[in-house]
Amino acid sequence: MMLPTSWLNYLVHFHGSRDYFECHEILEEYWKEHDMKDDVWVGFIQLAVSLYHERRGNQKGAMKMMESSLCILTNHRKESEQLGVMYSRLISMMKHRLEQMKMQKPYEDLSIPLYPEALATGKTEAEKMGFIWGAASPFNDDALIHRHKLRDRSDVVAERERQLLARKHKKSTGD
Repeated sequence: MMLPTSWLNYLVHFHGSRDYFECHEILEEYWKEHDMKDDVWVGFIQLAVSLYHERRGNQKGAMKMMESSLCILTNHRKESEQLGVMYSRLISMMKHRLEQMKMQKPYEDLSIPLYPEALATGKTEAEKMGFIWGAASPFNDDALIHRHKLRDRSDVVAERERQLLARKHKKSTGD
């Protein structure tokens, strides 16, 4: 089974480092490079984002992303299975997780159920990267848990400022 490198990297971080923010970044880049619309990649991006929010205690955001992920993945059985995912089991787990969120149950790591070949490949890649497949989330790692707040966004801020100045200039010159 030949799996896309970005998908393997997603799986390694999903099950190894539990860095759901990185999972989001990896698949979003892949998704954008391939100019895809609402497809299986978005469903898995949103699954990671849901768990990121849930682990941080943002239940509302977690539920919204889980519902959206479920909606998308429900329409992508074939694509999910081609990625080595035990589709029916994953959908069942996600629905159960959503119910747990609604009841405000404590966060628990979720593992994407994979067919043996995809699982073996993922575990091998995790070892190469120094991760333990299935390791528990490190709740004492603020850099991981609150990554979106702690990352360097100076380039994004500078670009927004540049665009704002350009709009102001355009408005003042009438272009």
